[in-house]
Amino acid sequence: MVLRENAMHACRTDSDESGRQAGAVAHVRRREACAYLGCAGFAVWPIRGHAEAAPLQRGRQEFDALALEAARLGVPERIAFLNAWVNQLVDPRADAPAHDDWATPYETLARGTGDCEDSAIAKFFLLLASGTPDAGVRLLYAWHRLGDRPSDRPALRRAHMVAVARWRFEDPWVLDSINMLAVPLSRRDDIVPVFSFDEQHLWRRLDAQPLPPPRDRLRPWQALLGRWRAQSAH
Repeated sequence: MVLRENAMHACRTDSDESGRQAGAVAHVRRREACAYLGCAGFAVWPIRGHAEAAPLQRGRQEFDALALEAARLGVPERIAFLNAWVNQLVDPRADAPAHDDWATPYETLARGTGDCEDSAIAKFFLLLASGTPDAGVRLLYAWHRLGDRPSDRPALRRAHMVAVARWRFEDPWVLDSINMLAVPLSRRDDIVPVFSFDEQHLWRRLDAQPLPPPRDRLRPWQALLGRWRAQSAH
């Protein structure tokens, strides 16, 4: 009986969240239309027409505008809004294996291109900048299963990174560069968590307790944080 009640509650919750998410994505579409048609009452959106702005400054302007808009939304709508907008602004492009550097959000938005790590990192910091609690946001390194059926064979999977958000991470929402809609991890059979992290901690999969230092396995992340703090200070 308890399991049935929980399942019914989950179904109602998914339905409610799906409705809110659809509204948030529709909000993205309305803003996009107004940006290009010049609707009254809206700022220029996105800020790609400012040719005089230096590339990094343009990226910062876009970041600040997105964070300000997202802060006006509830957390479920905010997640959907940021996932959809970053996916529209950042064209997917893989780095060369020998130059797989992780970009800061300003760098990614300024370029308008990036791989899965760059998009996930931009969403991670946008969630934080728009007021989402630190304890409810992580980056997740995972295996992305390819094909129609789950398989553990390495030939049918590839490394992938996404942002995840939800307090306690029991079934977090996945913000993914290959999916316009943010959906709960339980509905992403193609995503196999390996480890997650934020600015301070590293976890095995999505565990509650962090792993002890050192975190030298995340040297690209530490290098990015140094650049991000320097860029944000100006």
